[in-house]
Amino acid sequence: MRVWLLGVLCGVQASLPLRGWSGWTTYANSSLDCTPSKHCISETLYNSVANALINESYKWYHWIDIDDGWVSKERDSSGRLQADALRFPHGLDNLVSSVQNKGFNLGVGIELGATTCMGLPGSAGHLELDVQTIVAANVSRLLVYACSIPSATSSFYFQVSTLWSIAQKYSPPLHLHCIFDKFDFNQSLVTPFCDVLQTYRVIKDDWADVKDRIKMLLATPRNYTSLYPGGLVVGGYGLTLGQSRIQLGAWLLLHSSLIISLDLESISNAGRLLLQLPFVKLLGSHYSTPVSDPKMIASYDNGIQVWRRPFTEFVLLYIMRFEVHDPQYPIEMTFELSDMVGRTCDEAVLIDVLCDCKPKVIQYRFNLTIAPLDASLIMLDCGTQLLHYSEHELQ
Repeated sequence: MRVWLLGVLCGVQASLPLRGWSGWTTYANSSLDCTPSKHCISETLYNSVANALINESYKWYHWIDIDDGWVSKERDSSGRLQADALRFPHGLDNLVSSVQNKGFNLGVGIELGATTCMGLPGSAGHLELDVQTIVAANVSRLLVYACSIPSATSSFYFQVSTLWSIAQKYSPPLHLHCIFDKFDFNQSLVTPFCDVLQTYRVIKDDWADVKDRIKMLLATPRNYTSLYPGGLVVGGYGLTLGQSRIQLGAWLLLHSSLIISLDLESISNAGRLLLQLPFVKLLGSHYSTPVSDPKMIASYDNGIQVWRRPFTEFVLLYIMRFEVHDPQYPIEMTFELSDMVGRTCDEAVLIDVLCDCKPKVIQYRFNLTIAPLDASLIMLDCGTQLLHYSEHELQ
């Protein structure tokens, strides 16, 4: 029996949503013929990102992803991958150590085919050796690409299952984030081997692109912890603050990983503060576990939609105006507490996640003002648990 059939039976344990940064949106089409700097794929760039994450208080975005561009055009004399000598002069292991000493971890790209997305050596025929090389640098998470594989043949599925088998040899097993967005394939034969599966193309820093992605995601709402919907472009050039709240709110509703996919220097102050709000952190932690998929519970003629998702300790409401409908100004609406929670509830703790506001106790109903192209994300607890999270849990 093929290895991949055995893996389907074993499955993969779901993990918490990841938080981190990826430069793939910014640097995927950049030239590798560049002088090491914070705008060139190099150890200088990734060290500067780690420093910026510290200095700008993104302290719980723990992952920095090197998707591609780090390896030399030639393998070493032993056939191993090696870091590009000009752009990564101190090697991968030194960069990993430097970043980890600052409190972060590196996810590193590996290509199943012969060449990477940027035309560098892939791991076809060298899979186990290349994993050994990367793991020797103290890397525990692999970003798995198939850029030079033309279609989903039986060989593709076998390579994915083989990589999973190799990953299981380590303790703990390596985390596999699979990025397969170049061709169609049978997801049921791949998901057992990938902790996170990404099938969507990269999201652009553009409202039309973000809007289309959210529409597609909400058309079939589900848990996106293990199916990655794309990176965050919150606070970039292409989104207003309200549109940034719409994207971040949708990702939190879907319990998705939050991977910032912008040059950190380009993020507005308002966008940065939004990404750092304390209950944004809480919604991706072990303190919050969804118990069912999101469901739209109301849609109004003024364009306001209300989505509800129950968690173990609270109910999450995503209330947004996705389109510009008349009247084209902020609308105040009253929501009955029991209707929103889905059961009898006369009193609750309310937290406005996307606002730097204190929790408050409400009775029977609450009011919200929603502007066009804006959103609110509300946590409701008919008990008092939300009042008792410590400062440590929210930092």
